[in-house]
Amino acid sequence: MAAERTHGAYIYCRYSTEHQHSIAEQVDACTRLCAERGIPSLGIYADEAVSGTKLSRANFDRMMADLRAGLADTVVIYDQSRLMRNVVGWFATRSELQDLGVQVISATQSHVGGDIRKSDVFMMESIQATYDQMHVLISREKSTNKLHFMARNGEHTGGVPALGYKVVTGQDGKKRLAVEPDEAKIVRRIFAEYAEGKSY
Repeated sequence: MAAERTHGAYIYCRYSTEHQHSIAEQVDACTRLCAERGIPSLGIYADEAVSGTKLSRANFDRMMADLRAGLADTVVIYDQSRLMRNVVGWFATRSELQDLGVQVISATQSHVGGDIRKSDVFMMESIQATYDQMHVLISREKSTNKLHFMARNGEHTGGVPALGYKVVTGQDGKKRLAVEPDEAKIVRRIFAEYAEGKSY
C-alpha cells in the first residue's frame, strides 16, 4: 500500500460496440457523481472498442499503474461491466485495488463498492460479475449461430471476400459470394503452378 495516496478519483470508461453506452455518456454520469460526493476528478481513462473480458487493455493498464503509484484513492465507473466482464478479472482487480486502499464506486449500481471480504458485498458483486460474463457468452453464441446459419444457406458472413470471389446481392436482398472471373484466373494459375512444384 502506498504511504501517501492522492485524494481524488480516476474515471474509467469502456465500450466494446457502438450499441453500448458511449464514452461521453459514461464520463458525464461519473463526473456528476464525483461532483455530488465532492470527490476531485483527477483523470479519465477510456478504452474504446475493447471487450471487457480482456484482462489487459491499454488505458486500463495505464490507470492501474498510476493507482499502484498512489496517484488516486478512488475509481469511478459507470457500471460493473465497464471495468470487467470477466468474473476472475473482476475479483482480481477489486482485491488489488482494495489492498492498495483504492475505493471503487459505480455511478449506476449502488451495490458496487465496499469491503469484498464482507459476505453481502461479495455476494452482490459475484452475482453481477457472473451476469456480466454470461451476457458476453450468450451474445457470442448467438452471433456464432447466426454466422453458421448464414454460411449453411450460402450467404456472405461479412468481411473482405477471398481473392477470386465478389459479394453480390440477390433479388431476395441477401448477400452471397460469386466467382470474380478475372481474379479466378489468377487463383487457378497460383494453384496450378504450386502443384507443379513452384514455391509460394
